Amino acid sequence: MKREDSRYRDNHGDQWDDGLCSLYEANYDELIGQAMYYLDTVSLAEEAVQDAVVKYQLSRTKPTPGKELSYLRSIVINNARSMLRSRRSRQFWLVDPSFQPQLVEQSTPEDRFTRGEQCRAVMEELRNLPRRQREVIMLRHCAQLSERATAQQLGISAGSVKTHAWRGREALRDAMTARGAA
Repeated sequence: MKREDSRYRDNHGDQWDDGLCSLYEANYDELIGQAMYYLDTVSLAEEAVQDAVVKYQLSRTKPTPGKELSYLRSIVINNARSMLRSRRSRQFWLVDPSFQPQLVEQSTPEDRFTRGEQCRAVMEELRNLPRRQREVIMLRHCAQLSERATAQQLGISAGSVKTHAWRGREALRDAMTARGAA
């Protein structure tokens, strides 16, 4: 983005919000860092942040005063997650030459079927968890973020992350035990 008369302008000559510009400049490194939790290159993280700034500017509803940075952070995180999902999907469906699937040990078709059924059962039970427990488990165990990073991403304390993770794991364990008994 180029500066003109201390305001950013888009291709149509519309003026950018000065508060957004200063927010972007003051928190640029932090926003890039948050996007890097999900994306492996700086250029993709920068793209996610820049798209977030544009979405913020173009959104019809603006956050309440004092919550602007939180609003921008959530847009950055959502953009990064979307980029990661679409990239993984592309790699899986288009069989990208750089995509290296995990090799499974030699096993019988029955073993592979059983593992697939167990995986589907866990995913189904995961969907039944409360939203916050599901988010914590996905960030802690799937994205392999630390408790501190998970807390920062979700805007909660590290103690809450521990509590939600424990409760979510217990609920999954109970549900899977009940499935096994049924």
